[in-house]
Amino acid sequence: MMKRTVFLMIFSILLAACSSTSPTSVIEPTATPAGTIVLSGGGVAIRIPDRYISGNQETVDAVLEKLKTMGSSYEGAVQSLTNNRDVYLVYAFDSELGTNNTISNMNITSVDVPEDTKLEDENQSVIRSYTDAGATDIESNPCQHNDNDCIKLEAAMTVGDIDMKVLQYLVKQGSQVYIVTFATEASDFPQKYTEFEEIFNTFQILN
Repeated sequence: MMKRTVFLMIFSILLAACSSTSPTSVIEPTATPAGTIVLSGGGVAIRIPDRYISGNQETVDAVLEKLKTMGSSYEGAVQSLTNNRDVYLVYAFDSELGTNNTISNMNITSVDVPEDTKLEDENQSVIRSYTDAGATDIESNPCQHNDNDCIKLEAAMTVGDIDMKVLQYLVKQGSQVYIVTFATEASDFPQKYTEFEEIFNTFQILN
């Protein structure tokens, strides 16, 4: 189940990147830097730049209407959000287009696993999912996020004629694995990497 979900997230977020009542957050509003917002839903919260078009499962229709006004570059984002409205806990699409009109984007999903599952045991199956999907330059390393086990993974993929980079974090708490995924065009990745890491470092599990 986890392997399938990660596999789906790879393609849904890459699709979004290509052109052609929420829980109360424990991130104190007074601590939110200017130019950022706290995005929460589905038992998670994360702080993102306020230029992102973002929402949760309760705001999908309003976000879709907004994205439809953004022009043809956002057609992939509209399709991705439409197809995954019940999968994404929260999601965000950059309103500033990157190289070749690509969209940097983020989503958070979760999957149920047996509580005694170790992320290290799942790591190889996740890597196989990327390999099967044609990904290259796959790097995966264990990490810690707060008190939870974490895996940080990077991969490169070509979608159509666009080279993409994915940065993904798997965070396990109890019987839930939370998947925080970022994607952008490969040429934009070096300057986006720090921002993606800073966003992930604000990720919190609320339940």
